[in-house]
Amino acid sequence: MLSVAKLVRRLGVAAPRGGRGVGLSTDEVLRYMRPHGAAIALEMDRDPRDLELLDRALASLPLLVAEERLRSRHPGFARYFDSLPRLVHCYGRGLSCDEIASEMLFIATGFGVETVLRLMADVVAKRVNRG
Repeated sequence: MLSVAKLVRRLGVAAPRGGRGVGLSTDEVLRYMRPHGAAIALEMDRDPRDLELLDRALASLPLLVAEERLRSRHPGFARYFDSLPRLVHCYGRGLSCDEIASEMLFIATGFGVETVLRLMADVVAKRVNRG
């Protein structure tokens, strides 16, 4: 038997929520998270409403990660997801993925940092694109 919450979650993933089709890519989210993201957004020629949606999605990262069940889909990256706020902060300061990994000794590799940031940016892009 399927609960109402599970059904809504499944339908929410399968069907768009009536948004206007922003068309934001994972790479654009990652570029926006870097230093001078606002200037990069101007280069992307995005509607300010799209950027507001992006800011709201980035502000709700812990909720998005939990909702999308990234931890259960990628169990080898548990430490990375636990330290996601710090990863995002360091990435936003302009550090490379390898520099972040070397700064956080409990994180194994820069590749792991890059993978988790890309997974997170993909979730954010999908959420913004759905509206």
